[in-house]
Amino acid sequence: PNDIPCDPIVEKKYGKKLQFIYSFAKNMMLDALITTLKDKKIVLCGQVETPAVYRGQRAKLLVKKFALVEE
Repeated sequence: PNDIPCDPIVEKKYGKKLQFIYSFAKNMMLDALITTLKDKKIVLCGQVETPAVYRGQRAKLLVKKFALVEE
């Protein structure tokens, strides 16, 4: 997700308040991540479609980039 570009509209609206979830979530346990994100504002700030193989079948995978909005 670090290589998925952030939507310019979202970036302009929230600017420096965006904290990309993947950058800190990749090293967290699920319960800690849930506690961190609970009652927080989360926005979809980008997505990209990429080819994938699922059970031997070609498919398209939609990878989404989310960010936490620090108020």
